[in-house]
Amino acid sequence: MNIEDADDGSLGDEESAFAQVAAMQEHARVRELVAKLPERERTILSLYYEQELTYREIGEVLGVTESRICQILRGIHRGLREELQETA
Repeated sequence: MNIEDADDGSLGDEESAFAQVAAMQEHARVRELVAKLPERERTILSLYYEQELTYREIGEVLGVTESRICQILRGIHRGLREELQETA
């Protein structure tokens, strides 16, 4: 029997489990970073991702323009990405 024939696929399972753990850790880190954001930014994220409102609808709720909501969300995403890269 050849060593290649002995592969039972368990390494793939380990890699999958590792990927799942890494993803869970990254999600936990994102949640930590979001919790540290100013209340207004957390509200915008909540309205967009949890309530699934459009930029226009969020703007109406907060009294700003649709384009301003787009700018704020881009800034939030950029900041979160930078924080995640610094801690990686």
